[in-house]
Amino acid sequence: MNRLLRTAAHVGLAMAATFGALAATASPAAAANPVKNCYNTDYCVVDGPGFGGGTMSIDIDAIGGPGETAYFSLRRPGVTACSGEFGTNDPPRSWVCHNLPAGNYYLEVSRLGRARNWAIGLRY
Repeated sequence: MNRLLRTAAHVGLAMAATFGALAATASPAAAANPVKNCYNTDYCVVDGPGFGGGTMSIDIDAIGGPGETAYFSLRRPGVTACSGEFGTNDPPRSWVCHNLPAGNYYLEVSRLGRARNWAIGLRY
């Protein structure tokens, strides 16, 4: 009976350690890689809170008609940190913004007057 209890205790500790390690590694990655899907709209925004400074990547996938131009802006309150344009029929694309100060950022993507489906994200 004592041997059975010791074995069960070891299994329980191993399981607790495994789940604890998984929980500890999952949260930072999710916080540092915000993603948003927006449907049938001409505007989409995703927040990038708690950025520690340095380099941030922008990922955009848009579904639109040929020859249409859309725009993105990476911002923090009062400042446009990085911006550009892309074709709505382009394949998924990424941009990199360097030397950004720490802070709370947000990514805006728009194609004025035309509804589109968007998948946008930040990596840092």
